[in-house]
Amino acid sequence: MTAFRIEIRPSCIRPLEVLQANARANAHRRRLQKCAPHGRKLAVVGGGPHVLEHLEELRAWDGDIWGINHTAQWLCDQGIDATMFSVDPLPFAPKARKAILATVCDPAVFDGIPETWAFDTIETHTEGLAGGSSSATRAPAASFFLGYLNVSFFGCEGSYQFERSHVDRNLEDAAQFIVKAGEHEYLTCSQFLIQCQELATLVRTFPDVYHDRSGGLLAGMIDHPDTWSIVAVSASMKQHLEEVNGAQGLYEEPYELRRAS
Repeated sequence: MTAFRIEIRPSCIRPLEVLQANARANAHRRRLQKCAPHGRKLAVVGGGPHVLEHLEELRAWDGDIWGINHTAQWLCDQGIDATMFSVDPLPFAPKARKAILATVCDPAVFDGIPETWAFDTIETHTEGLAGGSSSATRAPAASFFLGYLNVSFFGCEGSYQFERSHVDRNLEDAAQFIVKAGEHEYLTCSQFLIQCQELATLVRTFPDVYHDRSGGLLAGMIDHPDTWSIVAVSASMKQHLEEVNGAQGLYEEPYELRRAS
């Protein structure tokens, strides 16, 4: 049976002119310096609830740790030294002590952190770092630039657990759906699904460099690249699909989204 999927396209959360304005305002920031390949390990840690299962491993981590956006401060609160990593252009008030930030980030984010390093992205500079649709999927290019050849992803599972999106907060999204991969079902949303698709491709393509320690939907998509499918959608997402495509006779039976693991 052919796996059923919905095409979801990533979209920038800020207009290009805002990204360009931020990059100009941050042009004076201290820059990352390219490094030759080395043997030091890197953990890229997102805020997925599964990260709770790896706290002791991260406390004993014999390498460097990057916390994605707000997760950096959460890690520090758990006694784990972490550098914040972000390409998020939205203004927010991080509490991190040190950070690696894209120049498309809001200038106020730089100003609120004592120690920062900046890098350009492909959106504003032809030789900037490329990557995927989120900070987690931009981290691989930055890590390669800095010489890391052993990168593990924690807390990037891309699926809800205990009805929560993140270990330290919950982002409500009415347009949720369930993905089945193998024998397991995962509650997720469009942003998470795109990130999982991008990271799963990366891990499968370069298994000696990039390693999944997240589990959840990401692991399911790595293990079942050709057979995962969307088996249920929320009422909000069903309405959107029908507004775009017309009634297709899909997802007609009631389905409790919280059944997913």
